[in-house]
Amino acid sequence: MSAAHRVLRRPLRLAAILMAGSVLAACASDGATQAAAPAPNDERAAAIADLKSRPVPDDPIGKAAYWAQRSEVEPDNVEISVQFAKALRGIGSNDRAVEFLEERLIKQPGQPELMAEYGKSLVAARRPQEALPVLAQARQMKPDDWTILVAQGVAYDQLGDFPHARQSYEAALAISPNNPAILNNLGLSYMMAGDKQNAAKYLRMAAAAPGANAQVRANLAMVADVPVAAAEAPPPAPPVEAAEAAPAPAPAPASKPAPKPKTERAMTTPVAKPVATPAAEVPVATGAPRAMATTKGASELRGSD
Repeated sequence: MSAAHRVLRRPLRLAAILMAGSVLAACASDGATQAAAPAPNDERAAAIADLKSRPVPDDPIGKAAYWAQRSEVEPDNVEISVQFAKALRGIGSNDRAVEFLEERLIKQPGQPELMAEYGKSLVAARRPQEALPVLAQARQMKPDDWTILVAQGVAYDQLGDFPHARQSYEAALAISPNNPAILNNLGLSYMMAGDKQNAAKYLRMAAAAPGANAQVRANLAMVADVPVAAAEAPPPAPPVEAAEAAPAPAPAPASKPAPKPKTERAMTTPVAKPVATPAAEVPVATGAPRAMATTKGASELRGSD
């Protein structure tokens, strides 16, 4: 199928998925249940048992290959489909994750976990206008899932709608207070809007929260020179609070410039780029690091489909 045909089919496929989700959500509220998946045959059961006996690889490409095999032999297992979609995003195959979840939702419409992951994958693929109605439906199915609200916030940030983004993050904080992933995204939303004062406030709170990872602290370092009132900082203040808020030393007089060391190029540290935490990849409270995208792995997986 040509790329043009795929583009034309996307709105129809999205509409079908949303409609099916609404119908099944209504059925679920009336007590209706879906039919159970058919029992696996002996050969399939042996393949499943073999894969279950293997440890899940730690590297992103190996993890994606593992969940690809699991999803092939267990196509009706929602949890495995979600894990495969996450693994695809972990190697940068965001569009492939979207396509995979669309295929699953056509066969298993209205599954809350699949709908939530589908919305997150659309955000990761930078398709916020398509993601927002999917995430709205997923939120109705899973009202206590803060990761869906964070995904909505990232989608609004992508559209430049910062007030709605902040509303989503604040709603997520109401469910999961002092969550470093949510606070990090809220701070970055203010940073993108040009409000460095509030960006520093929330990034400090994120860095001080239990489970904050190195990326959160790197984002804070970009605005650490902005003073934040003591009342705004979360108690207890982190040990490095005073050092971060301290003013920069006065420059040397122009008549006596400081000599440059010969190793200046090697000593220079590049400024870290702020990294938002899209809900497609929102870390748990332990602050697990985000997997790096690998172009080669993405192409290998596409070729094996």
